[in-house]
Amino acid sequence: MKPTAWQELAKAPRKSYLDRVQRITPVQDRWVGSVLNMWGDTVGGNTAPTGKCGVIGRLMISTEWDENKGASIVKTVEDLHKLGYRGTELFQKAKEIINPKNSFSILFTRANEGEEAAFVDQVVLKEFTQGNPVRAVAIQYYCERKDMQEIACYLNRVHAPHLTLKQCIDRIRWCREIFKARMFYSLVREMEVENLQNAA
Repeated sequence: MKPTAWQELAKAPRKSYLDRVQRITPVQDRWVGSVLNMWGDTVGGNTAPTGKCGVIGRLMISTEWDENKGASIVKTVEDLHKLGYRGTELFQKAKEIINPKNSFSILFTRANEGEEAAFVDQVVLKEFTQGNPVRAVAIQYYCERKDMQEIACYLNRVHAPHLTLKQCIDRIRWCREIFKARMFYSLVREMEVENLQNAA
């Protein structure tokens, strides 16, 4: 009988056993985290107004950015959030400040977060098989909004009683790091493909 994703995770002696990925920078981590939070909110059923994390992700998706531009986007959104801007108003105001001529590249031409989340969902399905332990943890974390401790306790209690809680937490952290890095590189690649198709 084939082991479940959770049993595979319990057997992982180290992070590289699950996957080998290139590290991402703090700004890249912040961007992909924002995009994945927006995806999790939408796919997981949270329909609350967009918070600053979702806005950061949307702005970084819809503009070409590097480390400096990414840090500028984060600071702009955080400053506007402190001033009381929320949801669509926060997104529009930040967009005006970041690019007043409104000449965004066509990396992402989606009308709303729902379409953006559907795009991210397609990339998740393309990158991770259903039985992948990294995907299983990501769904629990981003879509079901369970924290690392809660997911680690489930792993320990149900699938890995032979591991300590700290060992389970390490495995959950590995999965989150792998998921974020793979999704960052996959999203960038998919957006470049889409950009070329839109430009043609």
